[in-house]
Amino acid sequence: MTQPLITVLMPVYNAAPYLAEAIDSILNQRFKDFEFLIINDGSTDNSLEIINSYKDKRILLINNGQNIKLIATLNKGIELAQGKYIARMDADDISLPERLEKQVQFMETHPEVGLCGSFVRTVGLAKNYDVHYACSHDEIKFNLFFDTHFPHPAAFIRKSVLSENNLKFDFGFIHAEDFELWNRMAQHTRLAILPEILVHKRVHPEQISVKYTPIQLEVSSKIRRQLIKNLGIEPTDKEILLYDNFLEQNIPKEKMDVIVLLNFLDKLIKGNTKKKVYNASLFNNYFAQRYWDICTKSTYCGLNIYYLYFCSEASKIKSPSKILKIKFFLKALFRYGY
Repeated sequence: MTQPLITVLMPVYNAAPYLAEAIDSILNQRFKDFEFLIINDGSTDNSLEIINSYKDKRILLINNGQNIKLIATLNKGIELAQGKYIARMDADDISLPERLEKQVQFMETHPEVGLCGSFVRTVGLAKNYDVHYACSHDEIKFNLFFDTHFPHPAAFIRKSVLSENNLKFDFGFIHAEDFELWNRMAQHTRLAILPEILVHKRVHPEQISVKYTPIQLEVSSKIRRQLIKNLGIEPTDKEILLYDNFLEQNIPKEKMDVIVLLNFLDKLIKGNTKKKVYNASLFNNYFAQRYWDICTKSTYCGLNIYYLYFCSEASKIKSPSKILKIKFFLKALFRYGY
């Protein structure tokens, strides 16, 4: 087979219940110029038997002698991929027939983009739902400051961006390796998401995001700490703890914790203003709004919270009306709140 335009990379580990449907969804793509690199990572069920039942010449099966885990398998696949593009695929998900066609057409006409995703629809639940994402580069990069934003099975990667910048999945970020890699890619290339559903993402008890939620949360916090450092800020453990809780919509009840969190959010604004890592309109306005929200919900702390706000960087970005200022002052004066 001549060198394909796309390598579809699909690791497999004990995926027998869903594997045939995943394979069929790739083989039935409208776009045909691809190699289908399937890496069986030491499955102990009949996954290998299912893969071997297919005779399509586009399938290239690599059988790991033992289970080397997902990150090593993905990096192995990146090394072996012959395509100009790498389309990620999971062994329990479904790519719609037009997926590869639409993503490759977009990437061919947008050479500045190195990573392309799409909307997804969840399947396997009592009630399925569609997941939409921000689509422009600035919006995606901003959202990646908080979470992965890119569903792994919808990722479509320009391989040259990986090879030219020595990028691969990092073993230090297990179960959140995509979140970490997408952020590093954002330093070297433009990102985009096509505003249509091209992948059905299966939800089931054995998937990583369900089985390893505590580890995933811990590693995601580690990634966010590094992103904060990229703004020139060295966060304390206390700040990270309060920030992680803040992202879960939990505002501290203790006065000193509120002040620590507010000062930290102000540091983020100042750091991004100086380093210009993220679009200022998105990043600074978001944290200024959240700063204001926390202050107005923490007036039980007294006038300190009122004065803190109007001495902050956030107040220079979000200036409340005169009426709101008066209401804020009176609530703080009488310690009205929780």
